[in-house]
Formats: sequence, C-alpha cells, structure tokens
Amino acid sequence: MLKLLFILSIILFFPPNYLLANKIIRPPQKFFSTSIGGGLALSQNIRKNNLTKIFGKSYQNKKVTYLPIPIVSMKIGRFRTSAMGLTFDAYQSPLWGVDLLLMYTGDKYKADLMQSRKKSVFLGINGRFHIIECSYIRDVQSISHGGIFTISSSPRIALTKKIHLNVKTGIRFYSKNYVDYYFGVKDHKVIIGDRDSYSGKSSTAFFINPGMMYFFSPTFMLMAGVGIDFYSNGIYSSPTVTRKTKLSGMLGLIYKI
Repeated sequence: MLKLLFILSIILFFPPNYLLANKIIRPPQKFFSTSIGGGLALSQNIRKNNLTKIFGKSYQNKKVTYLPIPIVSMKIGRFRTSAMGLTFDAYQSPLWGVDLLLMYTGDKYKADLMQSRKKSVFLGINGRFHIIECSYIRDVQSISHGGIFTISSSPRIALTKKIHLNVKTGIRFYSKNYVDYYFGVKDHKVIIGDRDSYSGKSSTAFFINPGMMYFFSPTFMLMAGVGIDFYSNGIYSSPTVTRKTKLSGMLGLIYKI
C-alpha cells in the first residue's frame, strides 16, 4: 500500500510549475523521421529454471541476461514504429492526445517439463493528458486472452542543452487471464516438492524507469536507462517466480536521420 501511495503521489501530484520551470521537452513533430542505432540490454531473471539464449547458447537459471539490441524507429505521418510495435496518432495536441497501439509483448517463459509461454499480439489504446498517460492493451491472438492496464507519468526535463532526463513511474494492472497464462501452473505440470499448481489472479506491478540522454549533436546521442519493477503477490506467489523485484537496464547509441 505504501508503494502504491508513493507512486500515485509522483504521478498525480508532480508540481506542474516545477515541470514548466525545468523546461519539459516535447520534440516538434515532423511528417517523416527515423532513428537507427544499437546497444546492450540487461535484465534480471526472476523465473525459476528459466531457459534463455544468449548469443545462440542456452542457459538455465541465468541470474542476469544480456543481449545486443538494434534500435530502430520510424515515423511517417501519424504512424510510428518501434521495437514494441506500431502506433497510430489518432489525435495529438500540446496538452493531450490519443494513440492506437499494436504491440508484440508478453512475459515469455520456458522451462523443462513446462509448456512454453509465448509472446502475443496485443491491440490497445493510449490516452495522454499533460504528463499523465493511461493505456489498455489486450491479447488479440488468443494466446493468453488477457490484458494490461497501465497508468504512468513520464516527464522529460532538460538539465542542459546536452543532457535530458526522463523519469517514468507508474502502475500496471494485469488481468487474471494474463497472469494465469504466463505465471500459472496446471495440475498435470506439478512436480512434488518443487513446483505446485497455481491458478493466476489479477495482479499489479509498480515500476520506476529513470533514463538519461546525452546529445553529442542534434542528431547523435547516447541513451542510458534503468528499470525497477515491484510485483504484487498475485505474480510473486507463482511457483515459477523467485523474486518480487526485477532490475533491468540498457545502454545505446542512436543516430537520427
């Protein structure tokens, strides 16, 4: 409850005058723009006996996974693409906006004697008012039959002309079906003394993602960020989960064309 109140206070009561005084940055919109680059992503493993691949080699129970990542994004008119999927700007203004989302996501998981949990295609909508965003996405590929609702705040503040900060905080609400598919354990997959059955229930995750951008020039920049996720008992109680918090990070170089 204390974490919930803390994050809600950041999201809902972040003083607008402070944000304006520190020059929140919303880049001007162009009809066409694209960015390319690459980096390294690290993620803490919170799943039990999770099988992962790093540079083509399989590992089990790897505490931290690290992968090179391409960074490619493009904007053409109202359409934007990124690593997560496709976004259509249904309406945008300086104060508020509405986007339609098409994403490929999910908490994939693979372990011995367990059915693999795969990512899926999600369709949804995102609404923005000032620095507050609310989104809802739902599995339309009928893999999990679940959905995720997110409320977050993501002000971007220019400390200097070259250094910009972005601190994203928020809460995700996972539906029962989503948790049951990605974190549940069916009765016939039980291993006595090691893995009990578990039926998922709706859950939450609080997250804080501070990031930094350093501009070498108007078109070339260094981007770095970390993430901390705090999962509720609905996910942590799963026999496939070993930790209540998850740490992640990334470092990359981006060139805007």
